[in-house]
Amino acid sequence: MQTAKQVEVEIFDIGHADIQNSTYRLELCRRWPHFVSMKWLPTMAARCGGASMSDIIWPEGFVPGFTDNYVSNEVIVAGLSSDDIWPLLAMPTAWPTYYDNASDVEIYDGKGPELAHGDSFFFRTFGFPVPARVVECVPPVAGQPARIAWHGWAGEEGAADRLDVHHAWLIEDLSHGRVRILTQETQNGAPAKEMAAARPNPMINGHQDWLNGLVNAAWGARQSARRSRS
Repeated sequence: MQTAKQVEVEIFDIGHADIQNSTYRLELCRRWPHFVSMKWLPTMAARCGGASMSDIIWPEGFVPGFTDNYVSNEVIVAGLSSDDIWPLLAMPTAWPTYYDNASDVEIYDGKGPELAHGDSFFFRTFGFPVPARVVECVPPVAGQPARIAWHGWAGEEGAADRLDVHHAWLIEDLSHGRVRILTQETQNGAPAKEMAAARPNPMINGHQDWLNGLVNAAWGARQSARRSRS
């Protein structure tokens, strides 16, 4: 039988430092069932750099499970940081350069190019013209995740085709030079119910394209910066 120290070393070897994550817990149960229930597991998670991850902060009326539609997409990437990701996300005029489902971006009242709390802007996505207002904006700071979220809508208030959404992003630097990008959206209204029933789910697929494009754009910006310095 392996010792706790041997298990800890093997976790590092397979890259499963985030053992508080449910997927990794399942892997631990499979490989080391005699250790999983031991009290040292949370302590070892912190030692391995696997502290629990942050969550989206939801406003009243948009809490997942109580809305007409909810989607969640996430990537964890080694070699990038929140500082690489933030400019490409907080400046909506950059979105169409790496995400085909965003167009006609405009920031109102002479604001921008980077969004700030309270800013109003407009863009088109999923066939909807979306006016939006930033309701959360926390740029990257050491020791805490970056956050940005907006309330967007389409259609007249009270109309049968009205759509209201809360789209939130969380960018979090993790151990071992990794960054986590989490995007979640809740929606209310008849269009939200239609999208929730659609197969394949257009929101999940679209937001995954957004994440993939965002990561690729960050790599491209980093490579361009390196070439300019050489």
